[in-house]
Amino acid sequence: MAKKLLAMSVALIVGGLGLVITVGTQAAHSAAALNGFNDWNALVNTDQPQTLAARTFHVSHEMTINDVRQARLVLLEGIDNAILRLIKSEPKAMDEPRGMFDTTHIAQLLKTDQLDEAIVELDKLQAKVIKVFDQEAADKEVVPQIQNLIASLKQE
Repeated sequence: MAKKLLAMSVALIVGGLGLVITVGTQAAHSAAALNGFNDWNALVNTDQPQTLAARTFHVSHEMTINDVRQARLVLLEGIDNAILRLIKSEPKAMDEPRGMFDTTHIAQLLKTDQLDEAIVELDKLQAKVIKVFDQEAADKEVVPQIQNLIASLKQE
């Protein structure tokens, strides 16, 4: 059974591109009929740039190894800042040498992708912070940040 179709448009998305196919011949665009299996001559491709222009694709930024290293250092900087805030809030900490919480070596390990060694050093830093400030004070700010950095290093 033959069906008569009048200028029917079909929109397809193929590989991210919009494609509009209009059924009909160029001469008799509005009165073309599809009769079944061998109707390839009745298909007309109508390129519509506005359809393609309307679809924009955004590629998310893929992190490079340098981005990952920088993110590690930002987390370490947060730990340094938390330790400094704890030192200012705890008067008994002033008796301890300031170099006791130096994280320069840890930063170097993170920059050179020596993650297992960095985890060991972060564990040592956490133990020092707990020893100097006691568990409760350390748990308020510093320990969660150290644990966050350790967890992210273990995932890499």
